[in-house]
Amino acid sequence: MVVIVISNKTATQFHFTEGALQTTADNTPLWFEARGDLFSAIENIMIMNGLALNLTLLNEIRKVNDICTDYEITFNTFQA
Repeated sequence: MVVIVISNKTATQFHFTEGALQTTADNTPLWFEARGDLFSAIENIMIMNGLALNLTLLNEIRKVNDICTDYEITFNTFQA
């Protein structure tokens, strides 16, 4: 899964590019604020929403510009 991260002087926000956390019910893109380190922020959102047991990898795959970076994430899911 890819996560888009936008960082400027005042905040860091991230957006999931697929899955349940991509948009709201009315199709509005969801952006989450990263308070503290990015790895923990992404992991916490995924755990709180029942999508992951934990995040295992946050890998930068593309620096789009000075404020936008794409990351690939890997995580463990619940087993049925």
